[in-house]
Amino acid sequence: IPFDCQCVRKVLQHNFPYEIAPDDTTLFIIAQEKFQGLTRDDWIAEATPLKDKNTIFAGLNVKVPVNCSCGNPDVDRSYGLFATYVVQPGDTLSTISARFKVPDQQLLQRFNPHIDFQRLIAQSIVFVPAKDSNGLYPPYSSGVRRSTIVGASVGSILAVLLAAAAGMAFFLWKRKHLQQDEKNDRLPSPAASSTVSALRKASGVLRSNISSTTSVRSAISDIALEKSIEFSLHELVAATNNFNETNKIGQGGYGSVYYGYFRDQKLAVKRMNMQATKEFLSELKILSRVHHSNLVQLIGYCTVESLFLVYEFVDNGTLAQHLHSTTRPPLSWSSRIQIAMDAARGLEYIHEHAKPTYIHRDIKSTNILIDKNFHAKVADFGLSKLTETGMTSISLTQPTRLVGTFGYMSPEYARYGDVSPFLDVYSFGVVLFEIISAQEAIVRTQSGILSNKDEQKGLATLFEDVLQDDTNGKERLRDLMDPRLGDNYPLEAAWSLAKLAGACTKENPELRPNMRTVVVALMTL
Repeated sequence: IPFDCQCVRKVLQHNFPYEIAPDDTTLFIIAQEKFQGLTRDDWIAEATPLKDKNTIFAGLNVKVPVNCSCGNPDVDRSYGLFATYVVQPGDTLSTISARFKVPDQQLLQRFNPHIDFQRLIAQSIVFVPAKDSNGLYPPYSSGVRRSTIVGASVGSILAVLLAAAAGMAFFLWKRKHLQQDEKNDRLPSPAASSTVSALRKASGVLRSNISSTTSVRSAISDIALEKSIEFSLHELVAATNNFNETNKIGQGGYGSVYYGYFRDQKLAVKRMNMQATKEFLSELKILSRVHHSNLVQLIGYCTVESLFLVYEFVDNGTLAQHLHSTTRPPLSWSSRIQIAMDAARGLEYIHEHAKPTYIHRDIKSTNILIDKNFHAKVADFGLSKLTETGMTSISLTQPTRLVGTFGYMSPEYARYGDVSPFLDVYSFGVVLFEIISAQEAIVRTQSGILSNKDEQKGLATLFEDVLQDDTNGKERLRDLMDPRLGDNYPLEAAWSLAKLAGACTKENPELRPNMRTVVVALMTL
């Protein structure tokens, strides 16, 4: 089938016409199954164009764009014909080079500067120098010519041989159930794989989800998302190695978090089910509006088949992991103060400086992320609530259903559902007690047996007697300090931090400091 492949700004692309078949439930399936990953669902929607890529029907005509390489005369003018190759699981720089019989592996690296071959991701696109029908490498040229699409067996993949500058193109289409043809040894012939079926399983292709996704997208249209990227499901599946358990870095009440590589950048992906729509929209709305160095940054989202949020990857775990894990070295005292300061500044920002202001409602040590320099970022805004009046009011919102984590909940919230910024202040006070003692927010007796009719109690309660002892309280505090610190902390500063935590956890919210006051107090330590 002849077609023109034109080069614009060193990028070649051709739009193949395609009619939606009855079994094409989503554009994602068309991109992954019918075109074997050579295109993306959002590319099809943009090229056609479609207002909603999740609403398609049999008989609809769409345009399917496939990218190719123009070559690069600055790299090597000897090569003008390239195969657009979809990376398969297990591929490496050497295996791809061998498959295509590329004379020099470094050519692949130089013609694909966007690819990290040390961390090669399945379903990525690689442009490979290829030979023509005469077994020769056509040289780079600046013209545009018409050529033909030729069918050939290529095992389990689909490739497109495209003469970039010369415009000569060969479309290599997968034939189902064909045996490997030894005559085509110049073409790629990887072993059959279950990539497509795995992708379908991972995405959970269900027609019932389409209406849910549409309603979510309708809600998203009301949110300003100028700085957020809409990722395709294909990108998320490829980046997280099909949401592999080895990529899993966290589990919460509303979903799981995975790490993945996107365009050479390591990011975190939270995967949520459709029942978490409210929390998804809340976090998307807030993190699209607030930007601060001590708040985790939202990179983008996806609403295909599930709900996904993509964040910057904060590479040193959570505060809880550093405090409670026996496999990590103990945090130094100075690092603990720095982390407390960073988290406090993040909270001060959403309470007082963001427009509009917000209440987090789920501050805890697992929602404070630590980077490689031991600075902190507040994360997980899925339960956050928009404030309705100024900071002078104690109860800024109507009583609401209880959300959050026991041990960190303020008394007025646990009893009456009252929500105000001082709810976050209380939770932050509990985190300060954790930083001092490295104990959990809910403390159990060592034996695990009932003691004084209480099997467990809040960490704030554990410190009450010590903080009220003006005579010996400072010395008694030593017994509550994280034993892994030894004597490597200033007792005066520890006492001041404990006093600040006590002020933050006052039962009466009117007696608690605001986060601005907390930040100032931490600056003196």
